[in-house]
Amino acid sequence: MNRSYNCFLSHRLIVCTLLLGLCLQGCGSFSNSPISRIEGTSNVIQQSSEHFDVKQLIEQKLTAEEWELVSFYGEGDGLKVKAVEHNGSFSRAHDLVVRVAKDIDLKKVSRLSSEEQNRFVHMPGTKNGQPGCVIASGGGGLLGGMMEGDMQSSQPSYKKNDVQEKENKSILTEALGSIEGYQKAAEEGSAEAQYKLGVIYEEGKGVEKEAKQAFGWYYKAADQGYAEAQFKLGVCYESGEGVQIDYRKAIECYQKATDQGKVIAEARLAYMYYNGYGIETDEVKANEMLQGISEKIQVGAELGDVDCQYMLGWMHDVGVGMGKDDQRAFEWIQKAAEQGNAAAQYKVGSMYSRKYGLSTCVGKEILKWFRKAAEGGNTNAQCVLGRIYEIGDGVEKDERKAVEWYQKAAERGNENAQINLGEMYENGRGVGPDGQKAIECYIQAFKQGDVRHFAENRLTSVCLRNRKIGKEKLKIFLKAIKENDADAQNKVGLMYENGDGVKKDERKAVEWYQKGAEQGNATAQYNLGLMYEGGRGVEKDERKAVEWYQVAAEQEYENAEINLGRMYEKGDGVKDKEKAVELYRKVAKRGRGSGEAQYNLGRMYEKGDGVKKDKEEAVKWYQEGAERGDANAEINLGRMYEKGDGVKKDKEKAVKWYRKGAKRGDANAQINLGRMYEKGDGVEKNKEKAVKWYRKGAKRGDANAQYNLGRMYEKGDGVEKNKEKAVEWYQKGAEQGNIDAQRKLKALGVKRKN
Repeated sequence: MNRSYNCFLSHRLIVCTLLLGLCLQGCGSFSNSPISRIEGTSNVIQQSSEHFDVKQLIEQKLTAEEWELVSFYGEGDGLKVKAVEHNGSFSRAHDLVVRVAKDIDLKKVSRLSSEEQNRFVHMPGTKNGQPGCVIASGGGGLLGGMMEGDMQSSQPSYKKNDVQEKENKSILTEALGSIEGYQKAAEEGSAEAQYKLGVIYEEGKGVEKEAKQAFGWYYKAADQGYAEAQFKLGVCYESGEGVQIDYRKAIECYQKATDQGKVIAEARLAYMYYNGYGIETDEVKANEMLQGISEKIQVGAELGDVDCQYMLGWMHDVGVGMGKDDQRAFEWIQKAAEQGNAAAQYKVGSMYSRKYGLSTCVGKEILKWFRKAAEGGNTNAQCVLGRIYEIGDGVEKDERKAVEWYQKAAERGNENAQINLGEMYENGRGVGPDGQKAIECYIQAFKQGDVRHFAENRLTSVCLRNRKIGKEKLKIFLKAIKENDADAQNKVGLMYENGDGVKKDERKAVEWYQKGAEQGNATAQYNLGLMYEGGRGVEKDERKAVEWYQVAAEQEYENAEINLGRMYEKGDGVKDKEKAVELYRKVAKRGRGSGEAQYNLGRMYEKGDGVKKDKEEAVKWYQEGAERGDANAEINLGRMYEKGDGVKKDKEKAVKWYRKGAKRGDANAQINLGRMYEKGDGVEKNKEKAVKWYRKGAKRGDANAQYNLGRMYEKGDGVEKNKEKAVEWYQKGAEQGNIDAQRKLKALGVKRKN
């Protein structure tokens, strides 16, 4: 057992979650008053010993926790234990009181495996951090907790009287230190602590109930191979607790836990096979699996385990793993429902409805169970309750409430709720009409598969009325989802990134790029790199940007190669100027693309970055880039001709290349061309044309062009003299930090704008 954390935690990590369950739930083996029931149990030991030696049960638990049993002895009205806790380099002796719950059937417990028996023994901590008693109870969760049920969360809800509430708070105060201890141990990597923290957050025991936190801790523990966490993680994926529903991932988790001998996980896996959730339906296999574990499920149900009760009821209901028996099915599911299992509550409502129909004398009873299940988080119940309010069956019609319940279920991945919510948005019922939101709902439902055909029909209908998305974009969406087509996934990413036919959503764009990228689509890999580099739709991460540019570059995707070179050059995520030159050269020599690689290579040669300085070589690559239409290459080539750097000075050629760049809208080229016209360099002097090109650059926001235009207005060169306009353009240039413009304003006695 991992004992890397301090001795204070060694006792608490045994059962903090189980203690909280006993204190707060007040269910199962301890009736309505956990404290008084525990204290009044001493006589049960002798009554039960003929069925099973409770000493053996406790000794087995102590051994499992790496404690050493010294002796049992009787004192007062009960059995006590002297035991030694071994923790690293020290040992500590403890005297523990044994308490056995009145309603535990030790004969049935004896039929379980050693590991399962250990779940019935708990060692709650006291204020000084030392165990005060050993409790044998039926409320600890047979077989590690059974199902969350019918794809849903089984969050129990209990009513407590004032006295019990006060007692619970008192015991809870003692236990809170253990929660802090779990947190510390979990952060240090203890899988057991991570799992138990997940339980605490899932059930809201001593902390605010938080499904996402629970999922996060289950994930960490499961990742370390902790079987119970693997099962719980499967439940999260199946029910949509803290994460979107994903049946395939649920199956993976159940399988891992099953491989480690978890009976409940095997039962849940059989359930998935029977219903075809995330896997091809196989009723024969499901039946074989459940037949092999049906006895243990029966034992668990009889011992009061809520999940076993639900599972046993379901098996009787459908006749899998055992004979079909409607009466027994209802009885066991009713028991689970009364304990607060949301899936069972939904099932009870469904069974009543199936037998009587909603609009009958028992309608209120049916509504009661559906409402309980819906409030407990069961998405099927939420969807049904939404439908009841939508049509006004047994309740006053209320389309707004219908939308609210559909929304709750849809957000957690219930495909029927997604369809229903889409129709409400499409038709403006209970909510304002919104074709875009309707499309989003139908797309989410289409992804699920079970209602794909219906979702496709609804999508087609709404898209025909929505010119913005149209048939072609719809085809791309469906191909991306239905056929898992990487190119289509990249295109969907672009649609979300640019708000083309759908509401702009950069997070969704990243999701779609990720799908395409993971399938090897180079364009999607490049786009994903851009999103990581810019921190759009995802946290900025230049190293990840480099990684995605790299995989796309390996497929000779030119833009990715250039961007990767730029990252190497600037040291964004990685720095290696020689590699940057190598990448630029590789692309430039292919002679394809826009000319950007040639421009970059020319720039490296001109500056001597990552390669020996060579201005003639720089001119060569600028020339190639300019001929391919790269504006930066055109400007730099013009500059080299104007100055005679690496090439014979030729101002006419300089003007030629500046003009090309200027016509492409490059502000630097426009300034340079304006300057050549103003001075008459390489072209006949023409101040009107100089003003024209300065104005173009100024309107594009270039500070130098703004200053030059202001200067022309001040002097009346090429334009009518106008001091007010001169000041206006000086102000614009000064605001961007142009020193000359700032000096001009000062000389004119004009105060700069802030």
